[in-house]
Amino acid sequence: MQRRVDVGIEEAREDVLALAAGLLLAVSAGAWNWWLRGADSGPQIAATGAAGSQPGSPVVGTLRPLVEQTAWSFGRAGANNSSEFHQGDTIWLEAGAAELRFASDTVAVLESPVIMQVLSMDRVRVIDGGVKVEVAKGAEGFSVETDAAEVIDLGTVFSVNVENGNTDLVVFDGEVDLKVTPPGGAGEEQPQSPAKRFRAGEAVQVSHDGTLSRIVNVRQSSLPSIGGSAEDEPLIASVRDNNVRADFYSFYEIVPGGMREDAKAFVDRPHEWNGIHSAGMPAYLVSGDYVKTFNNDKVIDALSIHVTLSRPAVLYVLFDKRLRPPKWLRESFEDTGDEIGMDEVHFRPDDPEHYQQGELRVGAGQGVNRTHSIWKREVPQGGMVRLGANGELVEAPPEGVMSKANMYGIVAVSYDGHH
Repeated sequence: MQRRVDVGIEEAREDVLALAAGLLLAVSAGAWNWWLRGADSGPQIAATGAAGSQPGSPVVGTLRPLVEQTAWSFGRAGANNSSEFHQGDTIWLEAGAAELRFASDTVAVLESPVIMQVLSMDRVRVIDGGVKVEVAKGAEGFSVETDAAEVIDLGTVFSVNVENGNTDLVVFDGEVDLKVTPPGGAGEEQPQSPAKRFRAGEAVQVSHDGTLSRIVNVRQSSLPSIGGSAEDEPLIASVRDNNVRADFYSFYEIVPGGMREDAKAFVDRPHEWNGIHSAGMPAYLVSGDYVKTFNNDKVIDALSIHVTLSRPAVLYVLFDKRLRPPKWLRESFEDTGDEIGMDEVHFRPDDPEHYQQGELRVGAGQGVNRTHSIWKREVPQGGMVRLGANGELVEAPPEGVMSKANMYGIVAVSYDGHH
């Protein structure tokens, strides 16, 4: 499922946290109409530097619409809304969302509006809009080009979005290498920039001049059916923090309506939330908006997280019981007395095979290794709520271990005055 990116940016070259949110994958109507003129007769690419699909070009995959009324073209006569795409095709996704399955079993998901060229079996170029790629085992090396950068897969799930000349990269699993295109374009005689590695839980924006900036929060998209009832605006509008560190790119992922059994807890760990017993997690959490925090934040003493709620809500903090509740939690939240479990697995961030399949159990009460207490705060007016640093361990960790505990989780549900 394609994820839209809400970008809060930290300039990597400045000691300032530039807070911004709500940038959506969008193209101006005028530009979009310009690109789509003549689409029914097979649009031709203008000023993109690609030759396009040639007669006899090999078929490299198939396209499947993900929602009703999805409309697309491949930039050649008679190819509108056909299922096979060829090497050299330009995919114009005008409406809806689609899945591209390459012959290698690599899957790319597009959410309109998107313009993307298929350069080969293992290489695409995004002109405008976004794509999320899950690279099949054995197909490592799949590349996504933009005007500003090149992203090279190392066995992973990642997304690339192009808007206003900037390129956003979000790594959901595994690792990628990022090469920044020197200002002036790839065609200029300039030294090739060295590759920079990004891992699961990291997100970066590459500006048109090559500047790298942190993307602070990413919001998951749910791809509703066209014509269905419109979803409410997500309760959690944005998440920001006071992390100002060189070469720091961790992000928060907002998952609207996503809290349920086996929901992923962190962006940088494969751990999952589960009910402690077979009866399941507390019903009031189910289908709530939640935030995948990053577990590396569990040891930051001066951490401050700002959660902005779009409307009245009840905010929950899921707090590791191996820690002493800090002052900010005791004074601003109420301990409900309820608990939720976490299914943990061994994790190595420097290894794409960082955990073995089968270690994570499925369902409530299965594989629960840790217990978190549930704290509640009513926010009847919505707005911004400040959260603080994780607590201190009740028992000192073994020598050489920074913390034997997890970062807290964040869940929001609608406020109706009866909680």
